[in-house]
Amino acid sequence: MAATARQRMFMQITGLTAGRNAEIGDEAVFASFTPTNGEVFTTSAVVADGGSQVNLWNTTEGGLATFEHMVIVSDKDITIELSDSTESFTVSLKAGMFFSCGGQLFVDMAASSVDTMGDIDQIQVKRNVADGVGDAFVQMLLVG
Repeated sequence: MAATARQRMFMQITGLTAGRNAEIGDEAVFASFTPTNGEVFTTSAVVADGGSQVNLWNTTEGGLATFEHMVIVSDKDITIELSDSTESFTVSLKAGMFFSCGGQLFVDMAASSVDTMGDIDQIQVKRNVADGVGDAFVQMLLVG
């Protein structure tokens, strides 16, 4: 669903490692920004345990040709694949964590010694393994 909106993001990450507490961000202070196109796209999907990749978004769907910010969260471990017209990038996401990035992939093409940036044009997700703990419920937000 596409909508026009001003964005506010709150973020605080707290970690406890070896008896030491570490915090990044602030849950009381938000970052506010107005997207260039003023559009928001949200979607959710059920990704089968050990099943095939599920397409969450591509440039021909969702009313957004490009986006500036993306957030994905899942209740089970998943693999996220971000692709542009020539390259792809894969990241593993643990259950309950979130993955956030901008709308471009940076590609270092060593063979040609050319560094390029391409707009992400497809986002797919897949369950990491058929571990018997069930299907993943995945939610995604794109800001254009």
